[in-house]
Amino acid sequence: MSGAMRYLNECPVCSNASFTTCMESTFSGTPLEAAPFFLANRHGVVHGQIQRCQRCAFTFTNPQFFPDEYNVAYQNAPKAAESQVTLEDGDDRRFRRLARNVRNDVGNFGRFLDFGCGRGGFLLAMNDPAGVGFEVGAPSVFSVGPSQVTTGLFFDVAGTAGFEKGTFDLITAFDVFEHLPDLDKYVEVLSSLLKPHGHLVITVPDIGSWNARISGSRWNMILLEHLWYFNKQTLKTFMEKSGFRETRHRTLPYDAPLAHIARRVAQTYGLPTPQFGRALSSVVVPVPIGLMYGVFQRLH
Repeated sequence: MSGAMRYLNECPVCSNASFTTCMESTFSGTPLEAAPFFLANRHGVVHGQIQRCQRCAFTFTNPQFFPDEYNVAYQNAPKAAESQVTLEDGDDRRFRRLARNVRNDVGNFGRFLDFGCGRGGFLLAMNDPAGVGFEVGAPSVFSVGPSQVTTGLFFDVAGTAGFEKGTFDLITAFDVFEHLPDLDKYVEVLSSLLKPHGHLVITVPDIGSWNARISGSRWNMILLEHLWYFNKQTLKTFMEKSGFRETRHRTLPYDAPLAHIARRVAQTYGLPTPQFGRALSSVVVPVPIGLMYGVFQRLH
């Protein structure tokens, strides 16, 4: 990676200052040049330099672009072609699974926030007017089923009407934390939005999973936009440091269409992308990609 970069001088989990480089960068360029390699419709798989803390083994991209520069890459990331089977084809099944897990693991709750809600798939699966969503974007408010979604910049929205301190019993953040520069600041603000003893439910890639250990640098989660690579212990330690206790942990599959899976495998291993008929391309398969799900309760 090149241009103006920022280097992390201490581990976000244990504050140690000694790192080992475990993967050299396979990308050199600006945030705009990085855009074709971002998100589900990326044109190829590359990553930044990845380092591991010598004390706690937390693994992360270092150096990183500055926070505002990631917005440039996300805003210019490739869109799916009209004829292309996308991850959306698997969203219904995936979010129904997540909704069942959240209800079982958290129990009764009132008002909740889906942070980084995307198109609102989880809100639709919950089908609950007590749910609201937030997604980064131009300032706007719109409805998704019985729920309301606010877009904007999170640190501007937090503290405004509907997002006051102590507003929510539950906050969910699925496949979000690994993308966030200044993650500790985001978690601090999310914690402030929770009521005392409220719950935060997240999914993140697990670099300690068998998928990651077997695949090494070809693990499907080693991506340019992923900044943080937790395992079960480093996630637990980080969340405890942020004022939470873990109440549930499990691994989850990722429901994706066959065509999307084939495209990702081909990109990762430099192979031709196999072509399927439309019917077969859209078949949704639960894939064990090395995804962990955690439920954390605010201590105070």
